[in-house]
Amino acid sequence: MSAQKFSVYLAGPIHGCNKVQVHKWREEIKKSFGKSMHLIDPTDPAQRRGTPYAIVKADLDAIEKADGMLVNMWRESIGSAIGIVHAHRAGRPVAIADPNHLSNANINFYASAVKSKPSEAAEALLRILRAEAGWIVEKSGGRSDEPFRREKLADALRAVCRRAKRNGIVVPVLVLPKVIESLAEDGMSSSNRVSSSQIDRAVKRVIGEFQKNSDYESEMRGILDCWNAAARSGKKPRAQPSATSAACIDIGSGKSHSTIWGKSVKELRDIPSENARKAFEIIWQVPGITRILLSQFRRGNRKKFGVTVDASNTPCIIEGKMFDPSGVKGDMQSFQVRVQHDGEKSKIAGNITEALKKKGISAGK
Repeated sequence: MSAQKFSVYLAGPIHGCNKVQVHKWREEIKKSFGKSMHLIDPTDPAQRRGTPYAIVKADLDAIEKADGMLVNMWRESIGSAIGIVHAHRAGRPVAIADPNHLSNANINFYASAVKSKPSEAAEALLRILRAEAGWIVEKSGGRSDEPFRREKLADALRAVCRRAKRNGIVVPVLVLPKVIESLAEDGMSSSNRVSSSQIDRAVKRVIGEFQKNSDYESEMRGILDCWNAAARSGKKPRAQPSATSAACIDIGSGKSHSTIWGKSVKELRDIPSENARKAFEIIWQVPGITRILLSQFRRGNRKKFGVTVDASNTPCIIEGKMFDPSGVKGDMQSFQVRVQHDGEKSKIAGNITEALKKKGISAGK
C-alpha cells in the first residue's frame, strides 16, 4: 500500500449554511484522515479573500492542484456541482457523500464513488488514489517509463472529443473509469506496470463497447476513428493530438458565410480545392489549436496559392489569409485559427508558417 500523502479538496455547501454545517464535517475528516491526506479546505479564510473572481479562481486552482475531491452533498449546492465538473475536466477522481439520500442523477453521474457518510467517501477516495499511485507506464521506443497519470489520459480523451466534435466532458466521464477498471482487472501485472499499448487497447475496447450501446452510439460517433488516426501517426493523443484524419479536423464557416469555394463549409471535405485541404491539414497538426473558422473572402488577381498567418489582438485568435486561384467566388479566403492559450498564439503562428514552408506552401502575397 502506498504511503504517499494525497492532496484532497473538501467540497460541500457553504453559502446559506451555519458554522456547524460548514465546518464540523470538515474538521472530522481532518482529524480522521489528516495523516494520509493533505486536506484543502475552501472555508479557510485565506481561500476566501478578495473579489468573487479571486475567490472562484483560488477554488478552481486548488481543485486542479489536488489529487482528488471529496464532496459532502448533504444538500444540493451550485458551487459544489460546478467544482465536481471542474475536477473531472482536470482528470481528478471525485468521491461523494450523500447522507440525506438526495440521489441527484446529474451529480452521481460524475462520481467515482457514492457513499452515505463523508468518512466512507473519504475511504473510497483513498483506495482509488492509492490503487493508481503505484502504477508505472512502460514506454516504447527507448523513452523513459513514467507514473500513470489519470489527468493525462483525460486530456487525451478530451482532445479526440474535440476532433470528433463530441462532448468533451460527458465522454471522458463515461470512458475514463471503465478504462482504468479494465487496466486494473486485465492489464496490470503484480509489479503494477502497464504498457502504453495496453492503455491504447483498453481505450479502444471501452469506446467500442459504448458505440455498440444504442444509448451512447451517437455521442461516441467518430471518437474511435480520431483515436485510431492519432495511433497511426505514431503519437498518442495529447491535449492537442496530431491526428490528420479529415473527419477529426474542426473546421467550418459561419451560417451566414459563403466561401471562395462556394457553399458553407462544415467539414474539410466540403472544400473542393486540394491545395486548401492540404494546407488546413498541415495547420491543424500544429499543437495548441482548437478550431479553424472560415470568414470573409474577396476577389482579386491571385495566380499562386499561398497562406499567411499573424497573431491577432483578439484573445486566443490567429488571423489567416489563404490565396487560392481555384476559388469560384474569389481568390482570397480569410480564416481564424483559435488556440487554447492566448500567451502562445504568436509562437503558434510562427509554427504554422514554418510547417507550411516545409511542405512547400509559400506566403501568397
